[in-house]
Amino acid sequence: YLVNDLLDYYQLKTHVFRIRAEELNLSDILDSTIELLSIKAQTAGVSLQKQFCAKLPTKFTSDSDRIRQVVINLVTNAIKYSRKDGIVTIHARVSTMGHVAIDVQDHGLGIKE
Repeated sequence: YLVNDLLDYYQLKTHVFRIRAEELNLSDILDSTIELLSIKAQTAGVSLQKQFCAKLPTKFTSDSDRIRQVVINLVTNAIKYSRKDGIVTIHARVSTMGHVAIDVQDHGLGIKE
């Protein structure tokens, strides 16, 4: 994923960054992300969960690679900073504005103000 991040950075700097609009299934993306990161979570003593709002459409149009990239980064950080026996939950819901929202919640120490 580091290579993809570097390529994205280069594309942003050269103004050629493109979003691919495609039909996707968000639940499948979140399931594959949990599967991908499950060993990392087990090693850290953290369990991964998904909460998918029933009001969300099964399929919609977006860039699956970008969504996956962001969710992997958020979940990886949540695992890294969670306590042993902690839980990291990926919430997919409809926001108050009617958009799809993805939140990652952990039980880590957090950021001190």
